[in-house]
Amino acid sequence: MKTHFFKNSLLAITLSLGMGQAMASENKPVKTDLHEVSKTIGQSVRLPEEFRKPGLNARLTVFFSVDETGHVNQVMANTNAFALKQAVETQFVKLQLTGLTANTVYSIVLNFKTL
Repeated sequence: MKTHFFKNSLLAITLSLGMGQAMASENKPVKTDLHEVSKTIGQSVRLPEEFRKPGLNARLTVFFSVDETGHVNQVMANTNAFALKQAVETQFVKLQLTGLTANTVYSIVLNFKTL
């Protein structure tokens, strides 16, 4: 869990990267450093300013895939908060996540909480 201070609020972000074992086209397991992928996402995805209000507790699952170069080419955030969905998806499409198998769907759970 990472903790960052923003103005007078404490924002805690926890990331849980859930991936099935990635398989290459030859059905051989692909070694992926999940810690590095989670770290990249945690350093890149930020809660937009308009959501940084005391008492916020938002959890969303983000499904994504990458192309052969590691750029996120598909993303869908699962949440009822439309503005948060758009903000997270916009940030995800800018990511480059190396070490993931192209055109494989991955998911990550993002928990945003302000105190």
